[in-house]
Amino acid sequence: MIKIVICDDNKEFLMQIEKKINELIVESEFSDYKYEYFVFNNSEEALKFCENCKVEIVFLDIDMPDVNGFDIAAAIKRADKNTLIIFISNYDNYVYSSLIYRPFRYLRKSHLDTELPEALNSALKCFIDEGRFLELGRKNLYQKILLSNIIYIESNKNYCTIVSTDANRYDYRSTVSQLENELKDSGFLRIHAAFLVNLKHIRKIYKNTVFMDDGRQINISRRFQEQTKAAFSQYLRK
Repeated sequence: MIKIVICDDNKEFLMQIEKKINELIVESEFSDYKYEYFVFNNSEEALKFCENCKVEIVFLDIDMPDVNGFDIAAAIKRADKNTLIIFISNYDNYVYSSLIYRPFRYLRKSHLDTELPEALNSALKCFIDEGRFLELGRKNLYQKILLSNIIYIESNKNYCTIVSTDANRYDYRSTVSQLENELKDSGFLRIHAAFLVNLKHIRKIYKNTVFMDDGRQINISRRFQEQTKAAFSQYLRK
């Protein structure tokens, strides 16, 4: 079940965006999934709900009385950093202020028809990709590893070593190039002939070194430096 919260103090706009979101989902490739909508025109009620219920996607107006969208976003991130926040506003001047909350998208109400379809489709794809697995088949052993839990993949002769957030290491008979092709649309990036990393688990990039969530520092080879920095910069802007 994918839970979607929509909060805006303008009732007319609230009805409008809920209708648009539902129509887009019905027409999308993700229409087979189950959805549940929670719609609020009272920001205090939305805040209480988001603090006590796990949700996947939240559409938030920023300029609201009592509790503004930034306050709600801060509470959501404290409760679950994986919730995708999409800010909606009449004003462009909130864009830079919003970055501290790591929003997934920032939509302008005046451009809703053109900006909402891409934002919603990308959010759904991101959420659904989180539930995808890499299937590892070996003699007498079959395993499934959640893609979002893979930190990086390292080439090891005829095998690849997959390093996961559960501190386990899995050996898989494959090449980095084969896995790069298989995972190209799932947030994985080639940074070295021997390494494929998950953008989600990059802590920072300093000079030509990638710092991963598990503490591993990986050198970016010269031919991958430009695309690595560009891809990570784009990921941070999402």
